[in-house]
Amino acid sequence: MVLKSSRKINRKSVRNMLTWSHGKFASHIEQMAARQGVLVVRCNEAYTSKTCTNCGHVHHNLGGSKIYKCPQCGHRIARDINGARNIMLRALQATAFTVINDSIVISDAISTEAL
Repeated sequence: MVLKSSRKINRKSVRNMLTWSHGKFASHIEQMAARQGVLVVRCNEAYTSKTCTNCGHVHHNLGGSKIYKCPQCGHRIARDINGARNIMLRALQATAFTVINDSIVISDAISTEAL
């Protein structure tokens, strides 16, 4: 639990954000990032939890399983983590970046909507 004194936004603001649509929330994030000078890359989220991060195979028949097991290469990973990694990979594909001391430094966005 976060202490009240260390909260960045108040409880009413958090409650309001929970009722926003995905587009309104994304727009709010972009505005906040622009104020801080942070780059936001929008990504298409389709099939991110169904695509293997190891080999790229799309497994269509996942059902309700929380674990992704690739039928092609046998890679096993939590489905949410698999989806998050694929979103990160799509965002990196849409940007020009360099790796310095194990850190990713993003130069500029190639496109605003990653494939």
